[in-house]
Amino acid sequence: LQHVFGLSAHEAEETVKYYKSETSFPSKKKLENFLKDSSPNDYFVFNYGHHLDPTKKMESSSTKWEDAFKKVMKEASKASYKNIPLEHVFYRTTSVRHFLRDKGDWYTNSSVAGGAAPNMNVTWSMYGGNHPSQPEQNLIALDVLGKKSGTTATKRNNIGILDTSPMMLARGDASFDGSHFCLPGPIDYWSRMLYYRIYIEKQK
Repeated sequence: LQHVFGLSAHEAEETVKYYKSETSFPSKKKLENFLKDSSPNDYFVFNYGHHLDPTKKMESSSTKWEDAFKKVMKEASKASYKNIPLEHVFYRTTSVRHFLRDKGDWYTNSSVAGGAAPNMNVTWSMYGGNHPSQPEQNLIALDVLGKKSGTTATKRNNIGILDTSPMMLARGDASFDGSHFCLPGPIDYWSRMLYYRIYIEKQK
C-alpha cells in the first residue's frame, strides 16, 4: 500500500490487519472475533508455509508435516469468514526457502543461501536447505483448496490462489537470510497480484 498507492505507514496499518496463527487455523470463535468489524468489501489472505514444514516440530512425533499442513488447509476451506465473501478469500502460496539443497539451514552453524542476481534457470531441486518442502507443500494446498465442496456435486471451493511462489523461485538475491523477503522490490508484486485480482473482479 505504501509503495503502490503512496499511503503513509499509519494509513497502511489502519487498512491492513494481521492475525498470527502459526501451526493451526483459528477456531471459529477466534476468527469471528478477529473479523467482527469486517465488511463485504474486505479481503482475507492467509499463508502457513514456513510454519508447517519439515523444520518445525509437530504436535506429536508421529505427526507428519504433510498431514498437519493438509489439516490446516481443510479447516481453511470449511471456515466461515464472517462478512467477507468467499470470493474475497485468498491463499498465498509459499516461497521456497533459498538455502541451497543440503548446504545447511536456518538453525545450522553455517549455510549457503540466496544468490548475487536473479536467476531464471533455477529449479525447485536447487533449494530447500536440509529440509526441502517445495513444490510439494504448495501442491498439497492447491489440491485441498481445489476440491469440490460438500454442498453440490459441481460446486468447488471459491477460495482464490495467489501463486507468488514461482516468481520468487528466481529471486534468491532478494532474500537476506534464505527464509524472508523483507527487502522492497519482489514482494511488492505479491500485493500487485492481489490488486489485479480485485480490479478484475470489479470489472465483472
